[in-house]
Amino acid sequence: MAAQALRGLPLTSGGAQPADDARARLGASMLMAPLVAAYERALRVPSRGGDPQQAMLPPIVRGGTGVLVALAGTPYTDPSARP
Repeated sequence: MAAQALRGLPLTSGGAQPADDARARLGASMLMAPLVAAYERALRVPSRGGDPQQAMLPPIVRGGTGVLVALAGTPYTDPSARP
């Protein structure tokens, strides 16, 4: 359902990059995956007496770091590489 909702959204900002940019699709997918994993993890934690917010943090941080590494030097992470 989330994929259907996101399908119509532009993956680039300001139209500087083409809509079919593979790096933009990679980045979008890499951003969504850790958020979904973190949410699923947070749903399981209360039954074991844990804090859902603390459970969500590690997957989000690791996922965000992975996105920055994967897109390093591209216009999405490096302002000097923008057209």
